[in-house]
Amino acid sequence: MKLKEKNRIQTVAFWEATVVWTGALTFGLAIWLMVWLFKEDAKLFSDKLEVAWRLMVIAGSLLTFLTIVWRGSIATQQVEQQRLQLASITKQIAQTEHNNLANLLEKGVNLVSEEERQKFEAGLILITHVATSGDSQLSLAAFNMLSQFTQNLQYQERPHLYKLASRYMEKAREAHGV
Repeated sequence: MKLKEKNRIQTVAFWEATVVWTGALTFGLAIWLMVWLFKEDAKLFSDKLEVAWRLMVIAGSLLTFLTIVWRGSIATQQVEQQRLQLASITKQIAQTEHNNLANLLEKGVNLVSEEERQKFEAGLILITHVATSGDSQLSLAAFNMLSQFTQNLQYQERPHLYKLASRYMEKAREAHGV
């Protein structure tokens, strides 16, 4: 457990204990004041009542304040835990997206090696999609593969596939600003 988190838990426990003790003391004070109010002569009752209600207002205010501080420390702890969970989920989503793009790139490379025009074009589309994605590492690799496929087709004298690959290469260049 991290030191910061341990301190936060100790802070919450401290405020909880403070609220419980203050509540118990306030309850005890209320009982003592009731006994004190009705104990002796009725002449001093109004004076005692004046003192008693002021003491109870002070004790109630203190108890309310401490409860608010305690609940605030709990809320702060919950917000911090949610922030950590969100950061973890964001990292997982980014990793999943990277893995999905890697799979698409692999499928695209496999399809480009096929002889059929439809499969070849599907492979080019997948590689172009990865090349235009926001993943800098895979995007650059896909862009380089697309460039290499285009050059190879030019040297193999396959003009219809070369035109197709060139068109997708242009889309990737536009996305990269090259």
